[in-house]
Amino acid sequence: MSALTVQQAITVIRHSLSGGDPVSRTVYEILNEAGQLMFSARQWVFLESTPATLSLTDDQGWIALPTDFVKFNAFPERRDDTIFYGLRLTSMDDVFRWRLHDASGSGGQYVGCIVHAPSVGEAPELRLEIGPVPSVDAADIWSYTYFRKWALLISEQQSIPIPDFCTTLFLEFCRAVALGHEID
Repeated sequence: MSALTVQQAITVIRHSLSGGDPVSRTVYEILNEAGQLMFSARQWVFLESTPATLSLTDDQGWIALPTDFVKFNAFPERRDDTIFYGLRLTSMDDVFRWRLHDASGSGGQYVGCIVHAPSVGEAPELRLEIGPVPSVDAADIWSYTYFRKWALLISEQQSIPIPDFCTTLFLEFCRAVALGHEID
């Protein structure tokens, strides 16, 4: 990853604003907006996660997703002894239809939809709603990789989570965001 620190990026932002601090945003808002723009500009290979797994929980119609999850990258199907576990991503309407059917008749086939649910009790904010609702516990049923989102910068001592080859591009995003907000 890059050796670029938040403090160095703040210096670049101030220089692009003729040596002063931004008027309409804080430097951290500019840095984080620039990072979010850069991360969403394309599917950067360095944003791919390490492989992770999903497990089924008896009588629970959702699976927690990581807090830095943006979207699935690779999602293979899995065989576990004699059961074939398939998962197809679809709409929430389709998930509800599958939940109305008998889970024992699904043959290990599931549908899922990524949702941003309100935090209530144990339910996470970002989750994969699945149908039918599982009738068994099954650990590590599916392995997958995903694209990670930008981690907010809050301290001058932090390193910016980008590879060295993206340093110049990130600083250009910082300049563009800083100058763009000054024109507002």
